[in-house]
Amino acid sequence: MKKQLLLLALILTSVIAFSQDKIYTRLQTKPIDGEVVEIGTNEIKYKAPDRPSLVISIDKQDVVKIVYKNGQVNMINNPMQDMTYYQGQHLNNLKVSLMNIATGSTQLFYERSVKPGKSYEYELNLIGLGQDQKIGTTDFTMQQAGLGVGIGAKFIRLPDFVNGSLRLRHLMQGSYIKPAISMNVFQRNFIALDSFSLESTTKKTCFSIHPHVTIGKEWIMDNSVSIDIYGLLGYSFDNLFANYQSSIQDGNNINYFFDNNLPFNGFGYTRSAKNDMGLSWGIGFRVGFLFDWKWMDKKLKKN
Repeated sequence: MKKQLLLLALILTSVIAFSQDKIYTRLQTKPIDGEVVEIGTNEIKYKAPDRPSLVISIDKQDVVKIVYKNGQVNMINNPMQDMTYYQGQHLNNLKVSLMNIATGSTQLFYERSVKPGKSYEYELNLIGLGQDQKIGTTDFTMQQAGLGVGIGAKFIRLPDFVNGSLRLRHLMQGSYIKPAISMNVFQRNFIALDSFSLESTTKKTCFSIHPHVTIGKEWIMDNSVSIDIYGLLGYSFDNLFANYQSSIQDGNNINYFFDNNLPFNGFGYTRSAKNDMGLSWGIGFRVGFLFDWKWMDKKLKKN
């Protein structure tokens, strides 16, 4: 008799568990059994089968889907990845890098948000539109002039949790990492030495290919202005060192090394390797203005 009662209890328990809604979360492999009573903006509320009088809340962003006891499936989107939470926010940002103007170029960036947590960023580098650079400690200047372009994918960190204030945070704001590649073509002066080791300059055409990763943080103020600080690390392929070597005209020692040509300013990065490739680095500070392309933004927000 006791065995039969135990078996009946197990069967009833299994039936009750099977007839419950199942909540699948990102935090655990097994679903949560219970009766879903409310799906709100930020939370999902349910009753546990063993404590039906108690209503338990779980963050909506932690829930993947709900499988109801009748078999219906309700997929739950992360609120922070839902474009409807960002209605009214400008999705375009035109920025200028202020620090690079002091090092000889003007870098313009256009950032286009394509979804929460991701933007594409395009670069136009006006080399020479900035302060003319001295060559080392000499009185000679580079007189640089040229053009560069670049593109990168920007991955922005979303908030860890949802509340009334974070939900309204701008979708471009936050820490980010951006893999990118840029290319420059420009002319500049190099120090030359004649056979008497007298200094002069010679102009050479330079080019560079610069894959790199940028890590930074961007703040958005009043949906209108952005402030962006960043650092980058990459690997540059250019002909700066080759141009430096060909500028030295010392017949007795063709490998004569003149440190005033170093470090190499790639107008967007710096490196000091004594060859045509090597690690590159840079830091920057950008200010931007946010705006809308109405027809583009309307189409994106609908999707």
